[in-house]
Amino acid sequence: PSSGTELTLRYCIELSRPYLLIDTFELDVERACARVEEFILTHDIQRLNVAGPRASNLPAIYDYVKAVLLKSVANI
Repeated sequence: PSSGTELTLRYCIELSRPYLLIDTFELDVERACARVEEFILTHDIQRLNVAGPRASNLPAIYDYVKAVLLKSVANI
């Protein structure tokens, strides 16, 4: 994970907040959507913080995250 991802993860653990890590190299958009939907419903998420690598370091990240979030929200 990137340093921003690690920092966010550390805060979640310290504050006992639920978190979900998604590896964009391991999960395609559809599988990531399923994980996000399950996470949101299981934890009754009302506000979602999204952290990860900068687009300058991973150019495809913006399109991936946008697709996952739009599809997940539409399905809930």
